[in-house]
Amino acid sequence: MAQLHAEIRKEYGGGKKVHGRTYKSEKLPVVAVSKAIELAGNWQKRSEAAFQLLQDLNGKHGKAITALEAMIKSSKQWCTEIEKRVSKLRRTKGTKAWSK
Repeated sequence: MAQLHAEIRKEYGGGKKVHGRTYKSEKLPVVAVSKAIELAGNWQKRSEAAFQLLQDLNGKHGKAITALEAMIKSSKQWCTEIEKRVSKLRRTKGTKAWSK
């Protein structure tokens, strides 16, 4: 998958790998969850914009479509994993207040 991303960057983004800001862990769970929700919303908007571009091009950019499909697969896997983890948290003592 890294090779695919590198090819896409080379073809469409100038070939240089650009890093964003360094990840900073939040101190409070409620802040971390709020930030994750905010970023998920941003991801949804960007994904929709990317899809619209691909749709307008009638699927002529196979590499980008393949990358989008890989992102979808990865997202589904992560959602399954986070659901399992949240389910475990709900069953532990001290999290009863969350379910109210």
